[in-house]
Amino acid sequence: MFQPLPTRRLMALALTLTLGACATAQTTITPIPPANGASAPVAAPRPPVDPTAPKPFLDVIKGAREQPGLFPIWRKDEKVWLEIPKAAFNKPFLFSVNVANSLGERGLYASQMDDSHLVEWRRIGNQVQLVALNTAFRAEGDTKAMVEQSFSPSLITAGVVAAQDHPDRKSTLVDAGMFLYDIPGFSTELEVKFRLVYGPDRANSYFEATRAESQLTTLTARMHYATARIPAPPLVPPAVPIPSAPQTTPDARSFFFSFVYNFRALPETPAKVRHLDPRLGHFMTSYVDLSDDVKPGTRVHLLNRWRLEKKDPAAELSEPVQPIVYWLDKNIPKKYREAVTAGILEWNKAFEKIGFKNAIEARQQPDDADWDNMDAMHASVRWFTGADVGFAIGPRRVDPRTGEILDADIGMSDVFGRGARRFVRDDVSALRVMEAASSEQRLERVTRAWRGEAELCTYAAEAASELGFALDLLAAREGLDYDGPEAEAFAQAVVKDTVMHEIGHTLGLKHNFRASNSVSAQKLKDKAYTDVHGITNSVMDYTAYNIPLKGEAPTTLVNSTLGAYDYWAIEYAYKPLPQDQETAELARIAARSTEPELAYGDDVDQGIGGAYDGFDPRSNQFDLGDDTLAFAKKRLKLSQELWERLQTRKPEAGEDPMRSRRSLDSSFRQLARGVQAVSKYVGGLYAERVVPGITPKTPFRPVEPAQQREALKFITGSLFSPEAFRFKPEFLASQTLDYNEWGRGLPLSIPDVVLQLQGLALDRLLAPQTAHRLIEQPTYVPEAQRKGLISLGEVWGSLQGAIWSELKTGGEIDPLRRRLQRDHIRRLQQLLNRSLNGAAGFADAFAVARFHAVQLVASLKAAGARPGLSLETRAHIAESADLLDAMLKASVTKS
Repeated sequence: MFQPLPTRRLMALALTLTLGACATAQTTITPIPPANGASAPVAAPRPPVDPTAPKPFLDVIKGAREQPGLFPIWRKDEKVWLEIPKAAFNKPFLFSVNVANSLGERGLYASQMDDSHLVEWRRIGNQVQLVALNTAFRAEGDTKAMVEQSFSPSLITAGVVAAQDHPDRKSTLVDAGMFLYDIPGFSTELEVKFRLVYGPDRANSYFEATRAESQLTTLTARMHYATARIPAPPLVPPAVPIPSAPQTTPDARSFFFSFVYNFRALPETPAKVRHLDPRLGHFMTSYVDLSDDVKPGTRVHLLNRWRLEKKDPAAELSEPVQPIVYWLDKNIPKKYREAVTAGILEWNKAFEKIGFKNAIEARQQPDDADWDNMDAMHASVRWFTGADVGFAIGPRRVDPRTGEILDADIGMSDVFGRGARRFVRDDVSALRVMEAASSEQRLERVTRAWRGEAELCTYAAEAASELGFALDLLAAREGLDYDGPEAEAFAQAVVKDTVMHEIGHTLGLKHNFRASNSVSAQKLKDKAYTDVHGITNSVMDYTAYNIPLKGEAPTTLVNSTLGAYDYWAIEYAYKPLPQDQETAELARIAARSTEPELAYGDDVDQGIGGAYDGFDPRSNQFDLGDDTLAFAKKRLKLSQELWERLQTRKPEAGEDPMRSRRSLDSSFRQLARGVQAVSKYVGGLYAERVVPGITPKTPFRPVEPAQQREALKFITGSLFSPEAFRFKPEFLASQTLDYNEWGRGLPLSIPDVVLQLQGLALDRLLAPQTAHRLIEQPTYVPEAQRKGLISLGEVWGSLQGAIWSELKTGGEIDPLRRRLQRDHIRRLQQLLNRSLNGAAGFADAFAVARFHAVQLVASLKAAGARPGLSLETRAHIAESADLLDAMLKASVTKS
């Protein structure tokens, strides 16, 4: 808001202007002629001094220290300037942001890569702009100008020229303060996370580090974000819970981020491009090519890969001109560095197969190093932590022109090391099954997957949970010491496995969640095989641990090496090929996709939520072997073994009071993964990545009816049976709380977690997508082969019959079963909402749901009339009948 200046300040300003005008007038007065009468040359009038004109370059940077580089940096006290050579204007380079220090909660973590853009410096008068070029739409030839006019670039930041151009170098000086703003857009990110308005506080922000070299200039800005006040909570709890303010800072109104701004020169000679093939999983750089208005497909996908060239092109095995170097950050604990190095160098095996010796190097950043490998010139592996963190990430920086990978910074949350051995003791968690992602997160993952950027990787945390389960079971079965050498060897194996996975991402490989399904169950039992070949055909899978059943021979527990798919994917991306043979040779390599050990399925195939629910039961996280249903049954047996051992184990003095709870937690997470995988069989489709006219396979094929029925039987017979979840009352009553914590939790409730587990199955089996596939399944099968197909009516009828089986037997209804039945009625209510489900695409499903609901009402009324039932059972039956009656009447009224 404009505020008038106080009277005294106005008077002072007027006096200043008057004196300034007088001083200007004095400088333009003609000198008095000499007294001797001799004529003297008349001096030309000087132009008025422009108070806004830049000062001379050398005056502005007087006393400043120069850091020569791509864009030289000048520093004096708290002032920082960038010097931009004249030749650098209107010339593209790569601008990127990394987050070195962060908040430590809700996705705001340290050691993370943020956005990058192809940018140019542009000068408009005395203003310098940093402009992000629009690389999403491109064209050559006649249409280039039209496309450039049609799609706008974006302004990242701008500043006023700080001095006159350098007298010799003719370069421009700008105040680097133009970067002490919300360049990454974190104010919006913070509002999304906390629903509070935070903004950058420029007065308390500064540059904590600067660096410059020939191809790189780096500014590290310590940015203060603040809000004036935290609003009071509402008097009445809202319908949608409001996120709490930040919990990890001393004062929720104030915190700092460190943003590393990288200005990196692009390669003078662009790398050769290699195009994507959908039969393999590589990250990509995609754009719309509008050069030709005849081509029906305008999307172009460039495969992301490092520039790797042989020193001796004629040699069968040659070192590269420039190896891919990964720096181990000095913040990695020393005891894990050897395992990290082993995970990095394991990939050299794949590169040796295509003629490169020592293609990858691992180097250790010295502990006394004064440089940060978050810059854009050092690929790195870094540790980070947070209050609620549990993932690893392997993002890349690429040249948008070609897809060439220029930089990568792997961020490993400390759960990857800490949790690998001590998850069962140190990681505070409540008993839960797998958490469902919010719609916001699902949408983000769908968008990233479409763009080829599905980089978020929870493998580290999930692998820690896997090992927690394995250690718990082996400790109960064999007396394994959590702090002993065998447990430490497990931890090191998990570190190597996880690093191999993340290095694969930075080499350009996407997830392959179908790889483990291509190893037979018999091979998994053969230790001689698994020690050499591993337990999956790709380290890019999320691999379950190969735990034998009680009485079976021990085998390889953790994956330890690359799989067949990894060698194949590296060959396609990196094999040196003569230009005239490249197309044919790449087609030959990709054509191997029909080989069973090269099976591929990405994040979308596995399921990321919404419409992309994952309908191929062979693509899953944390399954193992070629029979997912058999694997799920095995995990149930292993969990039940652990439960049995926990209930007979005597607690030791001084042990963690939450130990048994955490063991139960890890076992139920195992079951949750199995339930999600098995339920995919029902209404499932086998999906194959087919290139029309080339791949001799059918893209989609319904799962065999017998497999669908077996999966349904497992769910209804095992998962819905209260007998599968019986625990001794003495055991449940003995589970204490952590009384040192304010949020200490509540007494252990097995019914709560069992209902969550059962809900995962019902989520899938009663979902609109599953109903749609079951209804349309016959259209994928020739008419002569349709006999015996499973129908929607059969699936929903079987579910209802299993859930309400007591209505036929006339027996009491167990409390666990009453919970399940109420959940079923709640879901029926959703299915019977005609306004939501009466559309043409769901009309058949609505009719089937209504038909079964009418039958259920009749069965409930008949069962309620039987004598001898407990009050709880009779009340439950009566309430269920009334609810269903009301739903059916409401659906008729609405229609």
